[in-house]
Amino acid sequence: GGPTLVSNVYVHGTDLSFKHSMESASNYNELLFDPDAWKSNDFYSTISFQSDIPLPYFSWAEYSIQSPAVDYDTVIKGASFIAANC
Repeated sequence: GGPTLVSNVYVHGTDLSFKHSMESASNYNELLFDPDAWKSNDFYSTISFQSDIPLPYFSWAEYSIQSPAVDYDTVIKGASFIAANC
């Protein structure tokens, strides 16, 4: 099959499985959190904080995650100011 928005990921050598997706449960019913899923070795890896493995939801376009590093002298002055004033 082709790409899918909800994946079942199986842990090799175990009977553990994860429902993995960056989509919302409001769009995909199979992502609705079942608090008893762990009893049958089923877990969730989604953007929901109820997930066993919550995934961060961000956009490369909106956040400068890959911005250049800030030099030490600039950072230490800012950190010292915050530490002294909090």
